Amino acid sequence: MVDFNKIAITRIDNAIKNKSPYLDLSNLFLNDLPENFSQLETLSELDLSRNCFSEFPTVLSKLYNLDFLDLSHNILNDIYFDLGKFYSLRRLDLSYNYFTDIPREIKYLKNIEELNLNGNPFYDQAPEEIVNQGIWAIENYNNELKRSKQIHRLFEAKLLFVGSGDVGKTTLIKVLKNKTVKITVGEEQTTHGININSWNLTTHFPAKEPYYNRFIDEEKLFYYDYETDLDDESDEFDDVLEILPFVKFKYRFNDGYSEYALSSNNIYDYNNNFFVEQNIIVNIWDFGGQEIYHSTHQFFLTKRSVYVFVWEARKDQDEDSFEYWLNIIKYLSNSSPVIIVMNKLDVRLKHIDESALREKYPNIISFHNVSCVTKEGIDEFALSVENTLKDLRHLGDNLPSVWLDLQEYLKNLKKDYIDVDLFYSICRSFRITPPRADYISEYLHDLGKILHFRKDSVLKNILILNPEWATGAVYHLIDNIEIQKNFGRFKTSQLKQIWDTTLYPQNMHYELIKLMEKFELCFNLIGTDEYIIPELLPLNKSKSELEKYNINESLVFEYHYKFIPAGIVNRMICNLFFIIERDYFWKNCVIVKNDLASALIQESRIEKKITIRIIGYNKGSLLGIIRNELKRIHLNLNYSVSLPSVDFVEKIPCSCSICQSNKKPYLFDYNVLLRYLAKGTEYIDCQNSIESMSISKLIEGIKSTQTDIDIISYMCLAASQLQGNYLNIKDSEDSRNSFIATILSNKGVISKDQSRWGKSETGKLQGEIDIKIENNKGLTLSIFEGFNLDYCNKSVINRHIGKIFGYDPNGLRDNFIFVYSETKNFISLFSDYMRLLNEFSFNNYNFEVVEDISSDYILGTEIKIIRSKYYRQKQLCNLYHILINLNFQSGA
Repeated sequence: MVDFNKIAITRIDNAIKNKSPYLDLSNLFLNDLPENFSQLETLSELDLSRNCFSEFPTVLSKLYNLDFLDLSHNILNDIYFDLGKFYSLRRLDLSYNYFTDIPREIKYLKNIEELNLNGNPFYDQAPEEIVNQGIWAIENYNNELKRSKQIHRLFEAKLLFVGSGDVGKTTLIKVLKNKTVKITVGEEQTTHGININSWNLTTHFPAKEPYYNRFIDEEKLFYYDYETDLDDESDEFDDVLEILPFVKFKYRFNDGYSEYALSSNNIYDYNNNFFVEQNIIVNIWDFGGQEIYHSTHQFFLTKRSVYVFVWEARKDQDEDSFEYWLNIIKYLSNSSPVIIVMNKLDVRLKHIDESALREKYPNIISFHNVSCVTKEGIDEFALSVENTLKDLRHLGDNLPSVWLDLQEYLKNLKKDYIDVDLFYSICRSFRITPPRADYISEYLHDLGKILHFRKDSVLKNILILNPEWATGAVYHLIDNIEIQKNFGRFKTSQLKQIWDTTLYPQNMHYELIKLMEKFELCFNLIGTDEYIIPELLPLNKSKSELEKYNINESLVFEYHYKFIPAGIVNRMICNLFFIIERDYFWKNCVIVKNDLASALIQESRIEKKITIRIIGYNKGSLLGIIRNELKRIHLNLNYSVSLPSVDFVEKIPCSCSICQSNKKPYLFDYNVLLRYLAKGTEYIDCQNSIESMSISKLIEGIKSTQTDIDIISYMCLAASQLQGNYLNIKDSEDSRNSFIATILSNKGVISKDQSRWGKSETGKLQGEIDIKIENNKGLTLSIFEGFNLDYCNKSVINRHIGKIFGYDPNGLRDNFIFVYSETKNFISLFSDYMRLLNEFSFNNYNFEVVEDISSDYILGTEIKIIRSKYYRQKQLCNLYHILINLNFQSGA
């Protein structure tokens, strides 16, 4: 017999002797640890998974260097131990134990970064939307259930109809809801954007496991063994149901016994099979199929849904349409079930290879051929929809009754939106505090009931109670013929003509534009009141600008996709707009830059690839920025980034003598090259020339340690955001500085706002710097001063510049001054400010160069950027002055 305890002792002794940083004691059936375990002072990673620990091993507190602890797959149900003693613990795995609630001791882990509690009873019973919010949302949910006097089960589902335009999706929805409706060919209107409506579906669940636990609370379930062949019409059967509201019993069949759980109120018996009647609210989303909408639809495709993909034979585009929509569903909805329907059977029939499609897309439930005119095939299609909806695992989720009451109250307000203060006030009337209300709004947002972006500096103040109202505003802009003629460009002053102000009040225009920016559907030309919708940009490009990237010195990097959805480059334009070079952006192409390099990014839907060409110096830094942005988009698309070859392949061209002059050079798989290097292989053969190529030389410049955008670009973005939102921010310097710090933090810049460190908004101490910008090691990169200025006050300007000099003894490369102005003559202020900088003198410091660089970063005239250069300890330094016109009239 294997002595597992002896194996454990041997491994521990060896680890002590060798001062090992890692110890594996998994799968040894341990329930305790020996005392000498405390001698493992060098241990940083410990694996105790798949053992029999019912109590937390207290000896672990003596491992002061422990960084990672794996106690998964044990039998822990509580901790009863001060986890605050684990000063260095950053990663803890407690998954697949028996915790019925979140251990309170978790809160005392000071430095925890990764915590895994999957597979515990409290975790698995919460709805998916709650789980996605994190463990404290789960804790709040469990507390709400305990607090609630009554628990309800939620029977709601989403049914999404997708497909190309004019295939009859809207008509099919009408017939599905009412099979007797008369359809006249040619009278149905085209769907613009998205239409949302509800359908009350009455269905019947089998009254047996695993179904009965969806509609009967276990604690209300009475167990009754009923082993008889009496049918449900017998007097004895009726007597049982009158006494017990819920019955679980055995019912005799010809082939044995089966267990059922029944409610006396809604039992139905069909041929000796019992069913429970249940009403399901089905929210039907009808997606307009025009290609112009494709890049926007992806933001509304969700999990926990059933999809109906509709096509028609006469379109002759089934192959492209099938690939697009089935892949969109696969990636964006985590392979939710999909039903495929060929509509307009009365017009034309076309057969497809169903078995091949099922093999490629296992989430396909069924295929149907239907006619909305003759109603042929509709019954079979409707039955498939009903059965697929019934099989959704989330149906019957437990919810506190107060949550549903609140949801119903919000629905009955008949309002499109409310402000967050009113929401909190309503919640208080339900005895729900604001922190608890935040979890509910997050849940309703994830469920698609409302839109509330709590972490957005602008949108956090608004709850959109009617998502269709918001999406309607978006599609009104996209569909506007004047905006289309202007290739996606529009000014905020136009919105009151485009949007019906009775439906979309003028005071909501800015929030709706921010919503479009949130969905990466438009971006602002910094320093102007002009916005651009990239989806509507022209395809034609400036050939003279593109040609300079087709040189041998270019750094080329490509992404080859198995499936490429619409709008990847459009999303990049919306997020990298503050480093776009001038106005060099088109529908599928953009040029971005930093100080030393510029990059051409091109998307080819036909070839399913994105090509990046970079010229200049330190190309790897700019490539790192672009790759980070693509990684973020890939994550949003649910693409695998840890195993990129699953969904896309990163490639670099060969630079051998033949490939250098070849328009189609051989392409190496970048990750394959990295694996070769990891194994010590330094050369690889080109498959075109059979020349042996140095791998290190091939990837030279691609791997760069510097992947941050220059801080000046982030500062321009923050200035633009402040300008657009200034009416919602207090007019004090500190409030405006705090907003700048928030925008920088949201973009990943480590910024320390002094007013957040307990300083008051008035009476600031002399010499206190407003914002420090640091790297991830805590070293200061830049310092920032921001102040209000309505005329060229020399003493105020000199004082703030002097603070920069006084608090920068080492001569940082880049420092910043923000000037917030509400002057009526912004250009005059800018000219006077430039003149004063040329005359500036402080402790023998003068500016060597004062230059207007606005055109390098800003496309408008309402934000100005001045770069003043000076020497500090023989080091050339830059002080950037960013002047922001807050008297800027957007017209919105």
